[in-house]
Amino acid sequence: MEKPTKILLYGTIIAAGVYGVWHIYDWSRSKDIAKLEGDIRTLTAQCEQSRRKPDYAPEEPILADSVPYICNAARLKNEPYLAYMVDGPSINTKLLDAQLALDKAKAEIRMMWPVILAVFIFITSPLPWLWYFFLRRIRELSDAIRNGTVK
Repeated sequence: MEKPTKILLYGTIIAAGVYGVWHIYDWSRSKDIAKLEGDIRTLTAQCEQSRRKPDYAPEEPILADSVPYICNAARLKNEPYLAYMVDGPSINTKLLDAQLALDKAKAEIRMMWPVILAVFIFITSPLPWLWYFFLRRIRELSDAIRNGTVK
């Protein structure tokens, strides 16, 4: 097998490998995101149950939405100080931590450089093969012109 053909085959294999590894990583991150979303749903349900307990009775009705149980992860993310109004670890802090971990995981999954690298390798690996292919065609054409066999 000629060297340009080997480069073509190895380049294709390496590009497929890079894309495959990225795809496996992407799949595992998707599973992590699904798990974090499930954790947020579970914590929200626990928070709602804790809020419905008869011993939960804030002195003022205005506080019913703010302390000690805030069951909205988006609100906790926007106002993180609310999660720490209760001393010690609480459902609010767990919910805030889960929401922040989910946001971080969603931001990480968008990296596309492995796909770009795989496409670059796939496009550049046939260049030596194409170069020598066209050189052979040019050589055949020049031999035909020199021998006068071109009609």
